[in-house]
Parts: sequence; structure tokens; C-alpha cells
Amino acid sequence: AVNAILTHPTKEDVFYTMVDKKLIGWRVKSSALDEAEETVCIVGHNTLPLANAHLALDGQFAVTTARDLAMPGANASRAEDNIKLWSLETGRCLATCTLGTANPAAAGHVASALAPDEKTLAAVAFDGGLDLYSVDWRSLAPTDEAAS
Repeated sequence: AVNAILTHPTKEDVFYTMVDKKLIGWRVKSSALDEAEETVCIVGHNTLPLANAHLALDGQFAVTTARDLAMPGANASRAEDNIKLWSLETGRCLATCTLGTANPAAAGHVASALAPDEKTLAAVAFDGGLDLYSVDWRSLAPTDEAAS
């Protein structure tokens, strides 16, 4: 099931859909808006569906978090403890940041967003706490995942 649709920040004919563990890019092919082609397929996190994706203002990168809302039991959700940076052109993972939360029992981040300067990352932990991180995504070296 599609759980979100995002517009490309600089291209009027490109959209992204979040479907389970994938972020899929689409380019509209006709002026009638009735035909689109897949441009990129980013396969999300290791074990959980994508919960959140944020696109960089220049349209080159996406930042994602993952969360499972379908878990049974009293603690009916869990989140991965990392946030990933992806190339929207190639679909490759450029960086994986494992970010601790202010509350270690918070079980990972469930949503994230980049500030307009793209140097501050806000991440919401499972317990609702907001964590802020100073990052410079563009200076990060590619991860082993990106090299493979």
C-alpha cells in the first residue's frame, strides 16, 4: 500500500511514492498526465517499512527513517535506529547514520526532516522526544552499501 507521495522540489514532472520498504521515483511522460515511468527505486531499510522520507531542496538526496506499525502487543510499534541518506539519481545509499536518542529506551527514530540549510537534522524518537543533530550530508563519504 502507498503510504505517502512526495513532489520533487525542483522538477514539476517527478514524484515519489513510499510503498512499504521502497521509495519509488516517477517521471510523468505525457501532457495528459496519464502515463509515468519509474525513474528510481530505493529499497529502504533492512527490516522495516519506510515511515518517513524527506527530499533535499535541490532534489539530489532523500533522507529516510523506518517504522513498523503492525506489531502486536502493548508496545505496538518499533523503529530502526538509523537514518539513511540516498541519491535520488542512482537510488544508492550514500550514508547510514546510527543516531542515539536522548532516551535510550525510545527504540529508534520514527520521523526525520532536514532544515532548509540541510545542516541540521531533526529526528523524532519513538517516545515523542525530538533530537537535533548537526550534520553535513554533502561532506559524508559513501558507505560500504553505496560502494557495493
